[in-house]
Amino acid sequence: MITSGKIIEQVNEKIAILKNEIKQAGILGILNIHKYCENLVKNLLNLTYDYQLINLNEPISNFPGIDIGDESHGIAYQVSSEKTSSKVDEMLEKVIRFKHYVKFPSINIFMLSPKQGSYTLNTNINGLFAFDTTKNVVDFDDWLKDMQHLPLARLQQIIELLEAELPYTISKLKGVEAAAAVKSTTLINTEASLQISTMPYFQHTVIRVRLLGRSFSAPVLFQALDKFYDGVKKNNLYLFNPYYRRSQTAQQIDFYDKLENPNTPDYFKEGALRIQANSIIFEKASYQAEKTMISSLVTEVLAITSLLIMLKQLYGKQPMQVELDFDLASNGKLCFFSQNSPLHVNNMMTTTFLDPSPLSFSKMIHDISNATLNDIYTQIIHGFVSEGQPGYFFTPYLELNETEQNRSSEGLKAIFAPSLKDIED
Repeated sequence: MITSGKIIEQVNEKIAILKNEIKQAGILGILNIHKYCENLVKNLLNLTYDYQLINLNEPISNFPGIDIGDESHGIAYQVSSEKTSSKVDEMLEKVIRFKHYVKFPSINIFMLSPKQGSYTLNTNINGLFAFDTTKNVVDFDDWLKDMQHLPLARLQQIIELLEAELPYTISKLKGVEAAAAVKSTTLINTEASLQISTMPYFQHTVIRVRLLGRSFSAPVLFQALDKFYDGVKKNNLYLFNPYYRRSQTAQQIDFYDKLENPNTPDYFKEGALRIQANSIIFEKASYQAEKTMISSLVTEVLAITSLLIMLKQLYGKQPMQVELDFDLASNGKLCFFSQNSPLHVNNMMTTTFLDPSPLSFSKMIHDISNATLNDIYTQIIHGFVSEGQPGYFFTPYLELNETEQNRSSEGLKAIFAPSLKDIED
């Protein structure tokens, strides 16, 4: 028979694992850690103290100030990954503003990270409810102390709960960590390349796609890309070529077009591509002596469009869930050059330049309809503004010619028609 001491030891081990995952997420700067732990904390408190806490954020998204509550016991908690005095003050201010103390006279905050030794608060609760930081600010260590005194039957329920829910909670945290890691990853160091090339100005594009809802390993993504970009179709994602492949492991494949001068005076270029589980990162950069640079955005548009077409094929008939991040930056004056560009714009009466730099946006993609692609293209061209003093001779922003753009998009889709056939039937 399993003894209470053995179960307590197992619980401590599992909570230690969870605390470490929370710590790692915090190091990455993830701000919504608590959202992935609210239900687990709620269930642990219910089993320990016979509460009937419910998640207040489920009926009402982002319930202000508190996250879980039990009206029958008049108790509520905010679950927080921030352990500072200002966080406690923020909670108390919302409790007072929304009068939560009427339903919940006992207000508490559960810290996912180890709480501070002491707290200095500025909020005056004016006797509306009792709040003592030594009693109402708690963390996992406080819970573990109370949990140890429970009867064996209740301890068994707690370990069964942790065995059932902890893997899910940790997988959610790891998913958020992975997403944050992808979003923060930059493959090209423009500052270093400026020094090596001795050029003063750069332009740098980063395209990140992250696959949600399903699990695709790096080998699966690589093989899907290899099948999709066969022959001359590789030109749509030029770096996906054995010539540029630099390293591969079971978790990651890297391609790199090394920094070099392509026989053009005062000009250097480089590119990078990384394939990991559920993510692809594509980057290109160029460096030159002149402050004014031009770009027709050919490489960027071809990479985005063809990748999304490929990923639609990969999801097949299942819902497509792809997060696209786009960043375009320059420390010079980057001008859009419409000639030979795959972006079709109206009213190109003047030079347009990137403002502000960087241009950054993120978008969830669920299909590859022309409307979806046009929305992406519009966000790109709206990063460019007309040069010079305002006047009635020209409009300040570029406008996408949707008729021409739709024709162009259909042409690109037609290139990959054999690959798309199995998802269009």
